[in-house]
Amino acid sequence: MRYIIALQEAFAAMVPFFLFSSMAVLFYYTIQYFKISLPFIETKEVQSYVRAFNQFSSIIAVAAIAYFLAKRVSISQIIAIQLSLAVFVTIVLFEKTVYPLELPYGFSIGTLYAPIVSTFFLYILYPYFSLRLPHMVGSRHIYQLLDYIFVFVIAYFITIVIYITISYAIKPELTLLVTLSSTLPDTIEFFLRDLVAQIFWFFGVHGQRIVNAIFGKDILEQMIVANLSYAEFNRLFVMLGGTGTGLSLLFALLFAAKEKVFKYLARISIPFVVFNINTLLIYPLIVFNRYLLFPFIFVPLFNFLVGYIFVNMITINWSDIYIPWTTPPVVNGYLKSGGDFRVIVFQVFLLLIDTVIYLHYVRKFFKMQSIKNHASVLKENLNIREKIESNLGVHSYLIERKVIESTAKLEKILPTLNEENLFVYYQPKVKVKDKTCNSFEALIRYKCEGKLTGPFFLNEIEQAGLAPIMDVWVAKQVKVDLEQWKKESFTPEVSINIHPDTLLDSKSVEIIISTLKNEKIKIEIVERGFFIGEKAIKSLQKFQKEGFAISIDDFGVGFSNLETLIKYNIQEIKLDKALIDTIESQKGYIACKKIVELCHEEGYIVVAEGVETKKQYALIEKMGIDYVQGFFFSPALPPKKAKEFAENMKYI
Repeated sequence: MRYIIALQEAFAAMVPFFLFSSMAVLFYYTIQYFKISLPFIETKEVQSYVRAFNQFSSIIAVAAIAYFLAKRVSISQIIAIQLSLAVFVTIVLFEKTVYPLELPYGFSIGTLYAPIVSTFFLYILYPYFSLRLPHMVGSRHIYQLLDYIFVFVIAYFITIVIYITISYAIKPELTLLVTLSSTLPDTIEFFLRDLVAQIFWFFGVHGQRIVNAIFGKDILEQMIVANLSYAEFNRLFVMLGGTGTGLSLLFALLFAAKEKVFKYLARISIPFVVFNINTLLIYPLIVFNRYLLFPFIFVPLFNFLVGYIFVNMITINWSDIYIPWTTPPVVNGYLKSGGDFRVIVFQVFLLLIDTVIYLHYVRKFFKMQSIKNHASVLKENLNIREKIESNLGVHSYLIERKVIESTAKLEKILPTLNEENLFVYYQPKVKVKDKTCNSFEALIRYKCEGKLTGPFFLNEIEQAGLAPIMDVWVAKQVKVDLEQWKKESFTPEVSINIHPDTLLDSKSVEIIISTLKNEKIKIEIVERGFFIGEKAIKSLQKFQKEGFAISIDDFGVGFSNLETLIKYNIQEIKLDKALIDTIESQKGYIACKKIVELCHEEGYIVVAEGVETKKQYALIEKMGIDYVQGFFFSPALPPKKAKEFAENMKYI
């Protein structure tokens, strides 16, 4: 999955290049079509410049893919780029054996193979062949060169040997495939060519280049009917707006896209897709996108079959004039058919059907990507019926690296989060003065393959703006446990953590208050919760008005703003484990002691989190901290064992 994400990141990062190259192609065909004379350059020179520019797209793609793959597996990006380019150039020379170097026009198999395989071997071989020399900050570049030198050479040769071996191994099969394709009926050969082209395009490889190598270019000139070649047929009915029937994809995006980034991408693509240049849509949106795989492949094949029936059943006098591939859909039908309205109506019909098909899958894609969908899945799994809106606007959630990562992880995580494997455990807060326990912190625990772990998924949940749903679920579970404890004459105080995003959601705040009202509840909030706006402050005031005490969690790291202690009505300060871990040093002890003294002077209860050793506890006891949490006394416990722990503490 991480390699696919890296590839998506690489293609998304190339959007500016795709935009520029599309503009260059459009510019060339515009001056050629309208026979525009430029004062300083001839049209042929413009063509050579555009072609050369597009040939370098493969180089840029290799570098981008290598960079993001290396970044993901934590190896040197610059070394990975150099290695990938060296492998790619070698592959091109091996394939063409032409000097000077002739780069492929558009992405080739080598464009993907070189960075993916070479970076993989760079990562695998580094632990075994790196020199691991000691280095100074000022000599980092020299260290990096020497450290990777043997890894680079070995990874290069392994990658090249594998490519050459595979090439020679499949050469007979390719020859056989070409021979077999020539024996097939023309219709099946045309169909297979379109199918193979679409599949390769989906993986980021220039499909037309591959099928030309397999089926040959002569097939393009074979006639479907009189004066209508296979290539012209494809332009008129199959590739309306470019590969994958780009115009219908564009319409679907314009209709269905709600996120600004996709709306903007669709809008800037309009002038290019109209002229059958849809690279700007394919690479950032289609490549490796499993949600759009089916329509991207099916729609052109559907057009081929329906179009083939149409041209063979309807007698049309096709003209013998050449129609450039950049001629817009409908216009090309008008020119090629001599203005036959049946062709125009049929092209429009195909566009409408294709758009409807794309629309279904594009909406499904956006639904699966949307935070609202994640929220509904999580609410259903956790049996939460109240209406809670996730904080849509809190996080920018598409195309950026974090968003792609989080979305991929969430799709795996969310189905597993349900009431069967998600639990609330209670970590004791032991009163230092008399070593009793009547307070707990509610913590989420997750059961995976029979083992209980912490909530490793919270970062993705928070990034998706789904924290309010988790907080509401915790509140409801705590309520269930409090009711059970009451039946057993056990009435402890329970602290629950409220995420800052939840404070911005008034509906969630109301649900939590109504659920836990009249219970002995303390609200723990990290300090940044006080600095995210007036709405959050009002939510905290609402909690206090309803009788909930407020505790600052993780104090001593992050903000640690003394203004918070002075300005707001707070009952408890929880010192972060990172601060507690320093108290065995003289400076750490003094700093912590001064914080405790200040908090006590202001009338706050002070809790030490993450206390794990006897020495830490002795120092905490010495400086007068009120409560202790940590493994020194106990980890988080299930409700029944939490009650037993509290009862047994009475006899210590």
